[in-house]
Amino acid sequence: MTHVDLLRAILENPDDDRARTVYADALQEQGDPRGEFIALSLATGKDAAARAKELLDAHRQKTWQNFGAKGARYTWHRGFIHEVGADARALAGAGPLMFEVEPIQSLTLYGSTAGQLPKILGFPLRIRRLSVEVTSEIDARVLAEATTLGHITTLSLSSFGDRVAKILASSTAMPKLATFSAGLGSLTDDGLGALARGPFLSSVTKLFLGQHHLGVDGVTALASAPWATNLVELHLSENPIGDAGVAALASSNLASLRKLSIANNWRQQDQPTLGDAAADALVAAATTTFAKLESLDLSWNMAIDAVERLRAAYGTRLLMRIERFD
Repeated sequence: MTHVDLLRAILENPDDDRARTVYADALQEQGDPRGEFIALSLATGKDAAARAKELLDAHRQKTWQNFGAKGARYTWHRGFIHEVGADARALAGAGPLMFEVEPIQSLTLYGSTAGQLPKILGFPLRIRRLSVEVTSEIDARVLAEATTLGHITTLSLSSFGDRVAKILASSTAMPKLATFSAGLGSLTDDGLGALARGPFLSSVTKLFLGQHHLGVDGVTALASAPWATNLVELHLSENPIGDAGVAALASSNLASLRKLSIANNWRQQDQPTLGDAAADALVAAATTTFAKLESLDLSWNMAIDAVERLRAAYGTRLLMRIERFD
């Protein structure tokens, strides 16, 4: 196999260290220090790690990270660049070279993506994790229609609201998506309803939607979605879901759920939002919907007497976080 063939094998099978080892041997035969670095990165022991660091410090700035993306941050793992954090404009201007020669698995884009996302998503991406701010409908459509995100398992979006949610809802561009995080935004019941009805979240097992404007209608739509049966983690803290929202969760399809966060949904200082109706619903679900629940965050949200009722219903299998005002 040629060097090109070996590198392609690494790019296409990033978890296979055998291809990396063979490639390292081939480079060392030519006297290329990158070969020694890859071999040492795959080895164990303090001496190997120390020598690998020497090589990385000596070569990364001049040659190994010289891709023209000014200010980019790189994390190395097993001899290759594993994670990249870069300004969207700088990365778009640098071109696709780094993705053609490094098995990059994680990409974080900083700054505005306006006008840059189409170019970046046109690169030969094999990433599994993407973090990006998507505020415009144009960028949302580019993301929804991308053909280079088929390996994505984790997606983190910031400034997430209804417009973007409705566009992504019908997307099938990320069929392996398992973790979706979009906190601190302006998502309402309308946008969450669209996500619940579409295929975008159909394979998601961990969902983070904290600090939005979600109420009982949105939670009800989410809880009744066909893909809700897949969820093992659900984070809805700092949303005004109230007792009715908790009741909707407790009587839903969430039978696989192991971790639930519904903290910090206060009406005003020193007054817990969730009352007896929420406690009743959670108690009733202890042996049904939430029979597998292992972790429940109710911080700043429920009075101590209601919490004690939950302790009695769930026993020691449930780890509860219950920071409170009283």
